[in-house]
Order: sequence, then structure tokens, then C-alpha cells
Amino acid sequence: MLERVLSMLPDVSLTQYDFLDSSFFRTEDDGAPIHRRLPSPQEVLDASGVPSGYDGVRHFPEFEGPGLLVKFGHPSRVSLEEALALRSTRDSGHESNFIYMSFLLGQTLREVWETLSHEDNASVTQQLADIAGRLRSVELSSTIPFIGSLNQGPVQDIYFSPDQHKGPFTSPREFHDFVQYISEARNPLEDRDEDLFRPLLPDTARICLTHADPHLGNILVLRSPNGGRFGVSGIVDWAQAGWYPDYWEYCKAMIVGPYGDEWRDAGWLDKVLHPTEHELDAFEAVEQYWNSRCP
Repeated sequence: MLERVLSMLPDVSLTQYDFLDSSFFRTEDDGAPIHRRLPSPQEVLDASGVPSGYDGVRHFPEFEGPGLLVKFGHPSRVSLEEALALRSTRDSGHESNFIYMSFLLGQTLREVWETLSHEDNASVTQQLADIAGRLRSVELSSTIPFIGSLNQGPVQDIYFSPDQHKGPFTSPREFHDFVQYISEARNPLEDRDEDLFRPLLPDTARICLTHADPHLGNILVLRSPNGGRFGVSGIVDWAQAGWYPDYWEYCKAMIVGPYGDEWRDAGWLDKVLHPTEHELDAFEAVEQYWNSRCP
């Protein structure tokens, strides 16, 4: 079982942070550090043709390998907490955040899922199950429990409204009480029925690393050379990632997956995340709370 050391995580309060342990800044043969110059925020804007203050994405194919991708925009829409990247930069002159990432080849699984053979579906699903297992094995030390962003900040999940207090929470119980509270906040106390769903949220849940937005549009796949099988080339959009109860990944995958979707309803998702009984119970509660907040 892996244990994340918080002191090793990037400090997103810094104006600029380079992820020097990434392969981009290391030689391929022995991992020795190398210097690479990345374009400045102004160079990114000039190359993109996007006015300052607007959101955008720019691919720089001239960099080694598939190239460099830079995502930029207002801090309310481009959060540095998602910067599992090469560099994160907060540029006050442009009132924007800039996130520098390796460009990944492939198509989204959403684009190709219906065209894949059953064998390809099974192969991709098994690869995703392996990735999910490794991700969920990364746990916080029991001496510093909390639920929030990677850097002990508020949760970034869009399940919660931007104007709501979003932690960080000191325990699963505190997190669950908040999930319950925001679902009932509209209703006067005298109109609230006995809550049958709160007991389904396990206050003893493990806290583990969670992507929190695992839909088909965030999974990239690429066919192997010579027309071989499809394989997972990357998982993108870590904007909501953080430390959550172990059932949260399954709940989010089910909520964002449309009803009637084969991925969700034909058992493929279950083969990836292997939900336990307590995760299925928790999803019943989270889905009910989510629906109660919708108009």
C-alpha cells in the first residue's frame, strides 16, 4: 500500500511551480535532470491568438515527443490544483492561470467506444481496472486524515457549488454530514422527513486518491501499431481530483454517466471499479442527495 507524503506535493500558492520529477525534465536513459525552456505566458497567448483574459488550449508540437500542451484561463475556470503537469504558473498581469502539460496522443474513449470490438472493450476495461486499482491504493497517512484537494485545500468537485464551504474536511463523518446538509438546505426544518440515506454513507470509509470525473470523455485510447488492440494512452482533466472516501470514484462515475449508456449500465464500469456493497449503498445515498438538489 502506498502512502502519499504531503510535503512532496506542489505548493499551488506559489506564483510558479516546475514539476522537475516529471519525465519531461529527465533524460530517458538514466533519469538525470535536464534543462528545458518552456514558453512564457505571453508567448502562449501570442501563439494562440487569444486575447488576454480568455480561456484557451495551445499545442506546441515542436517539443520532443508528441509535444507540449498549455491550458490557460481565469483562475475560476483553470485551477492550479489540477496541475499534474510540467509547470503551473499564476500570471497576475493576464489574470490567468497557465498549466503546462505533455501532449497525449489518442482519441477519447467516448469517440470510439461503440466502434470497438468486444475484445478491445474488454482489454481497455482491464487496463482501466489496473489503473483504478493503483490510484485507489494511494492513501493518506492515518495521522493526517482529511478530505479535500491534493494539497489539503477545499474539495474541487463540482458536486458542490462554488459558493459553498468545501472543506477541507477532517473526517468522512464531517464530509458526509455536509453532503447531507447541502441536499436539505432548501427545505425548512419542519418539512424535512427522516433521512433514510445518511446511514448509507460509511463514516469508516478509507480516504484515497480519486480522479472524481472518470467519464469516457476523459479517457484517451490509442490503437497499437500494425492494427493491434486499443490501449489506454492517458487519463485527462484532473481538475476535481483529490482525497475522497473510497466510494466517491464510483459514485461520480455513475452520476456523470447518462442513463441507458452501455458503459454505465451494461456492467463495464463495474468491471473497472469493482464496487463493494458499501459503495453501492453509498451511491444510492449520493444519487438521492444529488437529485434532491436538482430543479
